[in-house]
Amino acid sequence: GAFIVWLDQREASDDNIYIEHVLSNGTLVNGTGGLGVAVLPNRQYSPKVTWDGGTGCWVAWVDKRSDNAGDVYVQHFNSQLQPTFAANCIAMAAEPGKDEANPRVAHAGDGSTLLMFESNINDPGNTQADIFVQAARQTPSISYLDAFSYGLPVVTTDVWANPELVEDGRTGLLVHKAKESLYRDGWVLLSHSRAYWKEMKEVDGE
Repeated sequence: GAFIVWLDQREASDDNIYIEHVLSNGTLVNGTGGLGVAVLPNRQYSPKVTWDGGTGCWVAWVDKRSDNAGDVYVQHFNSQLQPTFAANCIAMAAEPGKDEANPRVAHAGDGSTLLMFESNINDPGNTQADIFVQAARQTPSISYLDAFSYGLPVVTTDVWANPELVEDGRTGLLVHKAKESLYRDGWVLLSHSRAYWKEMKEVDGE
């Protein structure tokens, strides 16, 4: 089968993102019309999708729900199009006033999925962009251990065994699953507080 994502203008005032899983026999998992990935105010566009190495997929797109400059959001779906994260998805790059654009996703072959995007977060004049890459896994604990091995703090939700791996405020930041909108705020805190980042890095490196 295949996962298909597209920009949809059925809501006349906005562009939104929809997904469908077409099975090998031609059956549509969600039925005619697809499933809304991000149906929210303002524009959601430039969707990209890739296989997750199992039976699901990762989707990334540019989202202007809270910042007209554009942010990058992601969602993971299983084969039945059930989302892994909250309905509003997770912001992977959402620095206020900065352009995050042109997302790309690709299965890395080792169980991880690579998310790539461009951002001018490092340019005070907002005229030059850099390329960023983030690894995502269905079993996120592996990526946490990778981060810890380099002395890097992580930001994650308090689901599964995450609280056993990440000590909130010491080796990273834990966000309550019901408040995943704070996920972005955690990254903003770390990116703007170098002293806090340095303190966590030293703990992770112990």
